[in-house]
Parts: sequence; C-alpha cells; structure tokens
Amino acid sequence: MRWYFVKPYVRWDPNSLLHYPESPRADIYGPNTIELRNLPMGRTPEYLQERLRRFFSKFGAVTFCRCMPHDLDPYQCNGTDKTNDPDYIHKQRHYIKQCVNVARDVYEKLVKTGPCNLRDIALGIYERNYYSSKWHKAGLSILMRFGSWADFLEDPSLKGMFHIHDGKVTLGLHCKDTMEQTLHKFFIKQSVSLDDELTVHWREGRIQVPSRVQEEMDELYHLLPLPVHLQLLSKSHTMYRMHDERHMLKIQLKQKRNEARRLARNAKKQIANA
Repeated sequence: MRWYFVKPYVRWDPNSLLHYPESPRADIYGPNTIELRNLPMGRTPEYLQERLRRFFSKFGAVTFCRCMPHDLDPYQCNGTDKTNDPDYIHKQRHYIKQCVNVARDVYEKLVKTGPCNLRDIALGIYERNYYSSKWHKAGLSILMRFGSWADFLEDPSLKGMFHIHDGKVTLGLHCKDTMEQTLHKFFIKQSVSLDDELTVHWREGRIQVPSRVQEEMDELYHLLPLPVHLQLLSKSHTMYRMHDERHMLKIQLKQKRNEARRLARNAKKQIANA
C-alpha cells in the first residue's frame, strides 16, 4: 500500500492537547492540488481514480490521484446523493410527531370553524422547528413526510378523519376519543413505515462486489463449518481412533459418496421438472 505525505501538526499552544491548526489541502499535498467534490456514485473509487488520472494527464504530469470512499460504503464515493443526511432518522421522527400534532390542531380548528378551504388549512396552525424548537407555520413536516396537504389529510392511516371535496376540508370523525385513538395508530404506522424504510439492505441498488468480498460478507451471518478432518483435530486425544489415518480416510470417502448422491438426486429432480 502506498502512503502519501501528510503535513505534521504544530500546536498553537504547546501545553494544550486540544488546539490544532486547520491546514488546507493545498498546504498538505502541495501548491498544485485540485480537490473535486460531488463525484458520481455507483462507481468504485479505483475506477474514478483511473478516469481522473487519464483526464488530467492531458494537461501535465499527475503525481497521484486519490478518491475518498463513502463513509458507510467503501465501494463508492461520497458524491451526488443529496439524501445522505446523518440526522435523517432523527428528523423523520421529529416530523412524525409534528404531523400528529398538526392533525390534532386541524381537527380542533374544523370543530370550531367548520369546513375550511384547502389552501387556508395551514392558517393558525404551527409546528416546532427541528433545530431551534421554535414555533413556525405548519407545513415543513407535512412536506417532508407526505409531499402535500392533500396527501396528508387523505392518508389511509388517518382512517377517514378528514375529507376533501371541491377544495373544502371537512371532518370525517366527530368524537374526540376516536380521534385520539386514530392519531395513536397513525403515529405507530408512520413509525413502522420509517423502520421499513431504514431496513433496506445496505447493498441494494449498488454495483456487484467481488466474489471474495461477498463470501466474507456472508460469513458475518452464517459462518461455513470447517471440514471434518480439521474438526477432528480439535477433539480430545482420548477418543478411540480419532486421529487414525484410516479412520479419517473413511470419513472423506463417506463425504464424497454423500456428495455424489446429492448431485444425482438434484439431476433427477431437474429431469423430472423438465
């Protein structure tokens, strides 16, 4: 592996173990350094390094070219994926809670004022900001979870709590206890949908990894057993004929016979299915 030069740090205060100066990339790698961001995803860093090296070699000698891998996926670069937000989970949980509060406020508003226009439904309804916890006009959490007010009010998980007809929003429920039960189930379903969204396999939609890497990944879930002749070496020496060469040969012959029988059965099944 090739290691590149890194400019050593010099502390501002020799007695402090915390304060380090911020050194730009140009000072570390040299004056003729080019830093590129937002590299395309779905390609390995090695592939992009070779493409960039060939391109910039037209303008002069390239000392070295290095593409930084993704923080969570070493087989692609951290580039143009705009949804790669480290606070995404906490934000979505916050938006779900705010959607529940907004639905409760809309219900109380319609109980007091009657039917309301869809374009005026957000008037007088507020939600908390994720960063500052300050109150502001409701709408951001609705946009982030459902995309629009109409999709939010007609969501199946609200079970007909609101109806929209000719641009008018009316109530579908007129019982406060039923409303609280509906909002509780709405919160549970939204939380479950968020969990389903987050449990997508981390390699889905990505390029195929090498076979050796795939085998190492599979070993994290189900480790392949060792061969029998290696398992025998870990057993007690006091067991009868455990390390006899003839006994080990008999075991190997038995394994080959069972494997041949398994292949023959599979061949018969394929012929029968054909």
